[in-house]
Amino acid sequence: EASPRILPNGTPASMLGVNVVVADTSTGAERPVCAEGKNCWRPSFSPDSRQVAYFSDAGGFAQLYLYDLASSNSRLVSDARIKSKLWPGDEASWSPDGKTVFVSISLTAPEVAPGLIAKKHDDGKPTVTIYTTDAESGKKVEKATGTPEAMLQHFIRENNATLAAIEIATGKVRVIVPAETEPRPACLRLSPDGKWISYLSVFHMKGEVASES
Repeated sequence: EASPRILPNGTPASMLGVNVVVADTSTGAERPVCAEGKNCWRPSFSPDSRQVAYFSDAGGFAQLYLYDLASSNSRLVSDARIKSKLWPGDEASWSPDGKTVFVSISLTAPEVAPGLIAKKHDDGKPTVTIYTTDAESGKKVEKATGTPEAMLQHFIRENNATLAAIEIATGKVRVIVPAETEPRPACLRLSPDGKWISYLSVFHMKGEVASES
């Protein structure tokens, strides 16, 4: 049974152990953005290059953080949970004035992915949550049908997101494109002047879904 590509907390499995490093090109000195043992990914410089927006699960879920280069400090921007994608291209887009970032978020709390069972071990020591597949737990696993509809639902689970604007100063979230919009939104791009947003929809196999409907 393959490991999940997106972990229950919203972190892509490929981002485990990943850190963002700020390097001084003149001295070669490096500063990690995340604390040791935390995952952070998809950095994006502010227009004035004084701050870096990035995603991290340091607080338990994939969320938006901000790193200040002058103070070398990071802070959580908003409680909103980021709908992080498997591939590059979902990083935060900054408004030209640097006051707002545009991201893909999830308005529902992350749940244990289908086929995973959480087991908590508490013996008075630091606790660890272990996720195992149904196959490993001895349960009967139903194989995916492989139909176009099933594949489309898989793509929606992994990629469908609410497109939102988050104010850097306050963390206030403004929904721009709800996740339920058809076609289902996935990730966005901001125009250079900050006046327009374009976005990609959740993809499906060309022609196959329509032919089955």
